[in-house]
Amino acid sequence: MINLGKYCILLAGFICSIYAADIDSSSIIFNDTKVHAYELNFYYSDWQDSLVYYKNLDEQYIPARLVYRISSTDSIVLDSIGVRYKGNSSYTFAAKSVKKPFKFSFDEYKDQTFYGFKKLNFSNGAKDPSLMREKISYDIIQKYMKAPRAAFATISIEGKLIGLYTQVEQVDKNFLKRNFQDKDGNLYKSSDDGATLLYKGSEAAKYSAEYELKTNEKTDDWKDLINLIEKLNDTADGKSTKAISDCLKLDNICRYLAFNMVFSNFDSYTGSGRNFYLYNDPTSKKFVLIPWDLNLAFGAFANTWNVVTMDVVSISNLAQRPLNKRVVENDSLRQVYLGYIRNMIETWASTDTIAKLAEKYKLLIDEYVQQDSNKLHTYNDFLKNIDSDVSVVDNMSRVTIPGLKSFSKNRNANLLTQLDQKIAVIFFKGKNTSALPVSIVKTSNNSLYFSYSLPQQVSDVKMDIIDINGRVIKTVREENIAAGIHDCIISSKDLRSGLYLLKITGGKHFKTATSFMVF
Repeated sequence: MINLGKYCILLAGFICSIYAADIDSSSIIFNDTKVHAYELNFYYSDWQDSLVYYKNLDEQYIPARLVYRISSTDSIVLDSIGVRYKGNSSYTFAAKSVKKPFKFSFDEYKDQTFYGFKKLNFSNGAKDPSLMREKISYDIIQKYMKAPRAAFATISIEGKLIGLYTQVEQVDKNFLKRNFQDKDGNLYKSSDDGATLLYKGSEAAKYSAEYELKTNEKTDDWKDLINLIEKLNDTADGKSTKAISDCLKLDNICRYLAFNMVFSNFDSYTGSGRNFYLYNDPTSKKFVLIPWDLNLAFGAFANTWNVVTMDVVSISNLAQRPLNKRVVENDSLRQVYLGYIRNMIETWASTDTIAKLAEKYKLLIDEYVQQDSNKLHTYNDFLKNIDSDVSVVDNMSRVTIPGLKSFSKNRNANLLTQLDQKIAVIFFKGKNTSALPVSIVKTSNNSLYFSYSLPQQVSDVKMDIIDINGRVIKTVREENIAAGIHDCIISSKDLRSGLYLLKITGGKHFKTATSFMVF
């Protein structure tokens, strides 16, 4: 075995750099209308043994020559990049296969970047016969929050095709620079064993097993994260929501948790506690959550739950997930969270949208799947899993991997039933009814158009617009309102983009609430 370390001899080579500091060329490498092609050549024959050895030895890189094919006639050559295996379950799932997940480090041995990137990740499609879960999931979650980009790529080594991969953007300072005004805040990553966000005291050492500080390592100041966790675990709910909103973007959290429920993405904070970053944005002075590792979305990781019928409010692990607990147990936050679930399944995560994305990417990658002799699932399972469930062997036992389209159809139908029971229920004289008294017509021209229904005449109707932090932004009153359906218009020009709660009360007679989006 060659001792590589940081002092290996670097080979001189031709480096083609087509980007400049003030131009973001990163979109080129994440053009998802094509399948990107990478070719690796290692500097000795036992590269497979070396990759395994250094994966187990603190995940060290080994040097390789990289050729990136721009076209059939043009390419970029980097003579020295770092390459290593990555992953946990996706790595062990491919234990007997050459098609293991990779991470490339372009600046490992010299001061260079690749289309502005220092690192790129390549997922091998373990436990995803469709090979599309990660790509489709990132496509959709990017509509709601800052998230890595993904594209399809092939990797060849020593002239032999290893297989088709999903290429995923690294969450690092380059990602922060592209997505935030200030890239110099603290970035934390949950550990491979999960992170609960439970308070364990004021000493940073008590959190090192669950979180890793990925930036500002020399300063090594964890006080901001500990402060957030302490406030998150404050049992005085009425006080803690305001305190939390001062250091955490609650709208971002509601979107993330809603996504996890819509896609049964349970290998996440919601379920396993894994696969998320927290960034303390210096501009807003608030933490935002950044999703990671969506390869087991669409119910591929059940977390002992039923991925189709899982309740979005009654969650069994709330005592160990204070972030979820704060959202679902707070009236205003719960409505925003439920509102995002409805928005997703009616728009970007609708069954029709999922079907169109699946068909689009099937056309793109079909020939590459057929050519992939190392794929971890059969070609027939690839075709089948787009529409329906597939059974695969994982660690000596069989597990069911839901079909993309069938999962979306069944989960969305179940969610709609849940939402009808949880959103906008009228309370009349202390009795619940399934009537939906509020109907948001549209929000346009700086106005909110809606109608509401009264079961009987009331002397006073109050309409409150409440923001993500539970603050009443606007109040409108109407007097002596007769029974029946009433139309109303409220100015929304002062409302920023996001989800709001419209709460209507009629004295002691009734109250109701529904959420709406302002774009």
